[in-house]
Amino acid sequence: MYYVIWTLTGKENIVRDELLAQIGAEYNSHIHILTRERKQKYRGEWQMRKEKLFPGYLFMDLDATQVEPVREVLRRATEHAKVLKTGDELYPIHAQEEQLLRRLTGDTTNVAVSVGVIEEDKIIMREGPLVGMEGMIKRIDRHKRMAVLEVELFNRVSEVKVGLEIVEKMELPYLEGKWNE
Repeated sequence: MYYVIWTLTGKENIVRDELLAQIGAEYNSHIHILTRERKQKYRGEWQMRKEKLFPGYLFMDLDATQVEPVREVLRRATEHAKVLKTGDELYPIHAQEEQLLRRLTGDTTNVAVSVGVIEEDKIIMREGPLVGMEGMIKRIDRHKRMAVLEVELFNRVSEVKVGLEIVEKMELPYLEGKWNE
């Protein structure tokens, strides 16, 4: 189950390293900073770049017995970090939120770039984590090569930006009731 740690943006690695130093290396594969890939033009060349998917958040993939040691360490943490909770109880994120994050990241902690085409006004994904999720795309930014998804996360509707490569835009050759030749 995913539990979420909130910290200051830019302090995610510091908080993660501090947690691991205090609770032990066996938790190394359980505390994640989710990332996304996107293509960006730099000095005239397209390069693959990794960015934080949710700046200021760490995700702990823990079962209920592993949560309490982490909570105790967070109480003594020197950087600002809190486990998101309801009242005094620690709760994992909702099952459908976790399912969405796992679908986007697959077996990793990274959301890969999806590849798609535009047919008329419809986006059709050919490969990548967005295949079958076209209905969740709120808008695309072809210049930045990003898709903006509208999803419910952390008990609110959020926009999540992920990498998208549009390889073709097709329009039907229909004009004034006749097919163009």
